[in-house]
Amino acid sequence: EEHVDRHNFVFLLNRKLLKDTLRDKPLNNYSFKLKVVDKKHIQISVINESGSVSTNIYKFRRKEDCIVLKNKNIRPILVPYLAGAIDVTKLKLKAGDDNNLNITINEHRSGGVFMIPMGWSNFETLGKYNRIE
Repeated sequence: EEHVDRHNFVFLLNRKLLKDTLRDKPLNNYSFKLKVVDKKHIQISVINESGSVSTNIYKFRRKEDCIVLKNKNIRPILVPYLAGAIDVTKLKLKAGDDNNLNITINEHRSGGVFMIPMGWSNFETLGKYNRIE
């Protein structure tokens, strides 16, 4: 089984927490194309090394100078705060000064047992993807 970086762009787009949805998707060698369709939708095409293309359209909203994807950001794990947690991951896309794609990944998870909070965590990670001409 191949190791998949948890900040792999394809992995971030497919936010299924209890089921693997990356079958037949490129995991290591891929490129992708972004195209804004209208004011609320962006088309992301993932191209694997054999040339096959997988295209999805995602909703987004503009926030300052970046695009925030609305790809199932909030996901419950089991029954939140009764015997589970809430997982929130937000992806912010922004073109850098060098025309590369910068992605800010904001992650939050909190949960509890029998309405007693058991903890939470917040992380922010930056990812940079180089532009291919």
